[in-house]
Amino acid sequence: MTWDTLRRPGQAKPRRSKGCRTCLRRKVKCDERRPTCERCDKSSYACLGYGDNRLAFVHMTTGQTDYSKLEQCHEETTPSRKLLYTAGDHTKSLANLYMKASTNYVSSPLHLRAHLEEIIVSHLMWKLPVDPHEVSLDQSDLPNLSAILASCDHGSPAYFSGLSSAAALFSRTYRIDGMAEWSVRLYSRALQLLHRDMQSVSEHMDRTKAYINLWSIALLSVYEMTLPTSLSKWKIHGYGLSALVEGMGPYAFGNSNAHKLFVDNRRTIAIVHIMDGKRCFLERPEWKTIPWSTRNEERPIKQSLVDILCDIPGIIETFRAMRKRGPCQDDDMDSTRKRLKDQIIKTIDELQQIRYQDFDLVELDWSAHV
Repeated sequence: MTWDTLRRPGQAKPRRSKGCRTCLRRKVKCDERRPTCERCDKSSYACLGYGDNRLAFVHMTTGQTDYSKLEQCHEETTPSRKLLYTAGDHTKSLANLYMKASTNYVSSPLHLRAHLEEIIVSHLMWKLPVDPHEVSLDQSDLPNLSAILASCDHGSPAYFSGLSSAAALFSRTYRIDGMAEWSVRLYSRALQLLHRDMQSVSEHMDRTKAYINLWSIALLSVYEMTLPTSLSKWKIHGYGLSALVEGMGPYAFGNSNAHKLFVDNRRTIAIVHIMDGKRCFLERPEWKTIPWSTRNEERPIKQSLVDILCDIPGIIETFRAMRKRGPCQDDDMDSTRKRLKDQIIKTIDELQQIRYQDFDLVELDWSAHV
């Protein structure tokens, strides 16, 4: 007895849908693309494959079965849940292939805890302008960010500072529950280790240790910018950078990685001094020349703009001191007023010179962090 004998006169024979299981459940038209439905891919649905579970036969007339090609073909067609079979294959090989084809989906999603630190550190280095393959040939140079984060030194404040910044950035980007609290604990641990190391700060402190502390403070500043709690904490880290850089002197920043860290943090140091209207040590001529004197490269034009930025705190401090004294007329006040006027005019002239220079606008990318 067939359907043709049972159906009523005029009743059409139902057409069996060739769509995937997902489209059948959603009651939408399937484009029947294999191995996975394109409609499911575009709508972010998991394509459950097709109901026929058709076998793909591979005919081989001569020679021995090349199982390596079968495995490769199996990996390419696994999402469609196809079964590869070769004429003359052993039953055991067929069973193995069937088991692999039947378990092509992970039963539960992998948890981030498997390689949590590596994931967030890779994300941080992807966001920051850091070349992980850059290596300084100078042994006295400061280690770069990739070397610090790859060391996994749980006794280093720089490592915990970088890890806390990485966790904060990852939490803010992907809204991971609990990761912000974890970044706070890492931040507290970094502060404890940094406080321990700073207790031994002296004029004869090991330069490598001073570089590590400098990295620690710079990365803690990144944390405060990523998860801002209060501006005062960021300013504290900025003044910490200022004190440590000034204590190391301008000759300590001629090497490759140390020079880059100094250049990237000059803006932070200048800005915290501008906010409080206090004169910055970076306005001195030696800080504008010595760190570049040993480098065989042209000084970027944007560093001339940062030089002007470092002069502004001194202008603000002089102006506030004059205003505090009031409108008194004496020789000292007149000379101070004249010096301030000359400095402002000099700054404007320098800005005009930079404005009309022929330079590449790419150099003025101020988006780089640390």
